[in-house]
Amino acid sequence: MWSGVMSTISPVFISQVGKDKLLVQELMNALEREGMKTWVDFKDLRAGQSWKDEMERAIEGAAWIVIQIGRAH
Repeated sequence: MWSGVMSTISPVFISQVGKDKLLVQELMNALEREGMKTWVDFKDLRAGQSWKDEMERAIEGAAWIVIQIGRAH
């Protein structure tokens, strides 16, 4: 799927809309199978953490940013 060079780049920050969580999970799983680290709110945020601080940290440390945009329903 990815070249060896891409698989060594990490992490990938994935921004998502809650109603498309299944699609984002599929993407996250595919990237992780290829050896890439991912950061997704539903996987990496814990109760009591400052979501804003944690997201800023994840974005600053990301080599790649994926923004999932859903269709208007």
